[in-house]
Amino acid sequence: IAVLRASGPGTKMIGMDITPEMLAYGREKIARLGLQDRIDLRIGDAEHIDLPDNSVDGCCSAFT
Repeated sequence: IAVLRASGPGTKMIGMDITPEMLAYGREKIARLGLQDRIDLRIGDAEHIDLPDNSVDGCCSAFT
């Protein structure tokens, strides 16, 4: 979220977690911050990312 806030207004992010509970927590936080239109949360894991090749500009991993 800090990176997103420091980026330009057109920047969008995708978040991923394997647990529905963490995604629910993330969605609540995103809604509180008013960032629903800039952050998309998906269920999944780092070994099976359902994104087309060359469709993102960067990646960050935490708590893995």
